[in-house]
Amino acid sequence: MKFLWVNIVVSSVMLVIIGTLFYKHQQPVTSGIDEMEIYVMQTNVEINENNQWQEIPIKNGKFRNDSLEIFVTNLKMPVLMLRIKETSCQTCVFNELSQIKELKKKGIECVLLTTYASLGMVKKILRMKGCSDVRFFNASYDCLYDWYVEQLEMPYYFVLHPDKKASDFFVPDKSQPQLTESYFKSITRLFPVNGIVIN
Repeated sequence: MKFLWVNIVVSSVMLVIIGTLFYKHQQPVTSGIDEMEIYVMQTNVEINENNQWQEIPIKNGKFRNDSLEIFVTNLKMPVLMLRIKETSCQTCVFNELSQIKELKKKGIECVLLTTYASLGMVKKILRMKGCSDVRFFNASYDCLYDWYVEQLEMPYYFVLHPDKKASDFFVPDKSQPQLTESYFKSITRLFPVNGIVIN
């Protein structure tokens, strides 16, 4: 019940912000926000309305990855996750791997949840992008099929909590890097930086 109220409050606040930005954008005075930026923000509000605080279904047997199950079960602090798939926009995947590389330089770990037919392909892509030391878990294509965001076939971020709940979903758009940067700034308070939690 508590999570439902939190979700409703967060969604309402986001809708008010987007509504305000949309209204200001309709005025003849330019506000510096373009239609694509508003679209990306609206999409992410919708994604969070439909996915916020869902439990990662680790016990449903669809993940087919014992090390992922152990990782999720033993999680002690929230972790940033990036979901990428072979069927996702690959230029978008490459763009986000560049972002992960930058986050790693800042001391923030991001774990990849991948779906590729070949583990060798995942390792090759990570090596090409300078991310060969990034932890990843390969899972079946339908492991999160019940999540609304999975239907978009785009890379997306989320925060996985020790209680196996997911929050703070974000689908980046490579043409709007400032929104991705804002997302990272808004969630970094949840993560340890080089092993130290900063609140």
